[in-house]
Amino acid sequence: MFVSSIIVAGGSGKRFGGKKQFFNLCGKPVVLWSIEKFLKLTDEVILVLPKEDINSFRAKWVKKYPALKICAGGKERFISVENGLKNISAQSSIVCIHDGARPLTGKADILRCIKTARKHGAAICAAPASDTIKLTDGKTTIEKTLDRRKIFLAQTPQVFRKEVILKAFKNKAGVITDDAQMVERTGLKVRVVPVTTPNTKITEQSDILIAEKLIRKYKT
Repeated sequence: MFVSSIIVAGGSGKRFGGKKQFFNLCGKPVVLWSIEKFLKLTDEVILVLPKEDINSFRAKWVKKYPALKICAGGKERFISVENGLKNISAQSSIVCIHDGARPLTGKADILRCIKTARKHGAAICAAPASDTIKLTDGKTTIEKTLDRRKIFLAQTPQVFRKEVILKAFKNKAGVITDDAQMVERTGLKVRVVPVTTPNTKITEQSDILIAEKLIRKYKT
């Protein structure tokens, strides 16, 4: 089994107020937390960055991470993932797709997700809903209360057999919110791997403070 990882860090960080992937988190850029984990746990890592940041990132980090592959992202996330897929090795059999803004993902959760995807074809890390979930009419009127026992909040990594994710991208259409959604449209059942540690996504400045506390607590 040869496992490839694509770390998507091509965003502009409008809500954050800057490129969050490069923001300092406990002594190193946010994205490096993911890079280091996936370099240890998988066979290759492809980092997808904004085109204008590639040269400066290489100049600063290539000596420390010589095995890291880097490619340019696109205007939409799915384009960035697609560019990453074009750079995976021919011998790859499993592909992990991970948000570079999720620095806290537990190593055990990553490995469980890989194992599940290898067996079933597709798996994602996800957190069970803890709040009561209301379905509205698209505005402010509640139509029904959903059974939160069946609700999971999709996270990353999202892991697939290579042929599964390549087929999904080949047939992509419509609005795409995550990679698993494209696989669902092919008819394959995607398995959920409940996370065992917090897997916070850095979206706003306040998330950095939360992430710092969690890193110290879990020593992730």
